[in-house]
Amino acid sequence: MIYEDEPGLARHETYLAFLSMEETPTREGSEPAWTFVWQGHGVFQSAGDGSWTNGAGKTLNDADLRTIAP
Repeated sequence: MIYEDEPGLARHETYLAFLSMEETPTREGSEPAWTFVWQGHGVFQSAGDGSWTNGAGKTLNDADLRTIAP
């Protein structure tokens, strides 16, 4: 299943992804599944200089990551 704004992840690349547990509909009802936060905007690709950028142009750096996950 593909959603609008779903991140397109390439092989052999490094990513930082924010995930959340959500109920995903199935034929039998729903079941918990990990999904990307804000669809593709929760996936950040390494810029190679210690910073990370997502599809919406948001940039995180090492200092930002230390405040998110000490």
